[in-house]
Amino acid sequence: MASSEPEMFFSIPSGEPLAVRRDFLSDLAKFNGKPYADIRALLPKARAASSADDSNIAVIPIIGAISRYQSFWSRIFGSGSANVDDIQSQISDALADPTVQAILLEVDSPGGQVAGIADLADSIRAAAGIKPVVAFVSDLGASAAYWLSAAASKIVVSQSAFVGSIGVVATYVDTSKMDEAIGWQEIEIVSSQSPKKRPDPATGDGRTQIQSQIDALADLFVGAVADFRAASTENVLSSFGQGDIVLAQSAVSLGMADQVGTMADAISLANTLSSEKSGVAFAARQGEIHMTAEEKTYSSAEAQALVDKAKVEERGRIQGIYGLIRPEHMEADGAAIKAAMFDGKSSAGDVASIILLAQNARREAMQVARIADAAQIPTFNPEAQEKTKTSEENAAGAGIASYDPRKRGVKR
Repeated sequence: MASSEPEMFFSIPSGEPLAVRRDFLSDLAKFNGKPYADIRALLPKARAASSADDSNIAVIPIIGAISRYQSFWSRIFGSGSANVDDIQSQISDALADPTVQAILLEVDSPGGQVAGIADLADSIRAAAGIKPVVAFVSDLGASAAYWLSAAASKIVVSQSAFVGSIGVVATYVDTSKMDEAIGWQEIEIVSSQSPKKRPDPATGDGRTQIQSQIDALADLFVGAVADFRAASTENVLSSFGQGDIVLAQSAVSLGMADQVGTMADAISLANTLSSEKSGVAFAARQGEIHMTAEEKTYSSAEAQALVDKAKVEERGRIQGIYGLIRPEHMEADGAAIKAAMFDGKSSAGDVASIILLAQNARREAMQVARIADAAQIPTFNPEAQEKTKTSEENAAGAGIASYDPRKRGVKR
């Protein structure tokens, strides 16, 4: 029996800010106006994420075009695309799982929508402060996919992989000639109070307005890469491809990635970073164990059990703090929060107090500033104004000259 579900067609969203390779957009344009079902039939089957073969490593795929939600790209490409919500959910699960010691991002993507990428990249960087996050680029880590990869603790690229394409693009399709040929005319009326609500890219003013929006997003992208890769903004702009993609070894030489290797190398690096982080983060806890060991001789198994317990407790402490903080907290009080997160003793409650006290201090400072501003405003006294007005009228009636500050002279 035929399905009653209506046939749905794909159209490229005009003006959507994208961080994606141009060649991918060119291929996508071939599908414009075609039914979703026909497009999916033409595409190769989605490649599943690789297995790490290591129960301590959580593999999170960023494969295919990236969308904000389960829509747009994912409606066309099905499981062959990644979306921000799914990636964020998998990262949260990996952080909450005490058996997971490190996270591996398997990247093979041309990029995608800009929406949600900045926040997801910040989440990846925050997660890397709790558990090592290694990005492995198997073939392509471009645009939005590189933005996310840069947030990882380290980037490993296969020898034939490309990374980069740092920049943002918005595509507008001019159909005016086609519309004129078929007798179609679109009339759009924009509220007069909002003259910039619908910029026309065909005009100079409209193009300038749209260009400023795209440049602002690109500045956010470049700034994030500079921060994540410990590089200057100037270095990112001049040496990180200038919008082009860069082959593996050159990318490492330029500081865009950390090493050329295989998936196995990326997993090995994640395990090494995990061991290093454990040694630093649990030093205080291990000190307690050594003190106890002076009074009692422990077997190697018992000592390891104590260390493992301390690790679980430390992960729980950091996860509690991570679940509490928001990007705006890190922006305002990042240094204090990071210090508390890694001091080995501060709890989520301690960090909440830090945030609350800082917010209260800012509110009090704002209140003081408002009071100071209010003191500069002249007091309104209608009776005094009326007396002044009457005096001026009497003086005018008596023929007394009055001073006019606008003319800097005398009027009679």
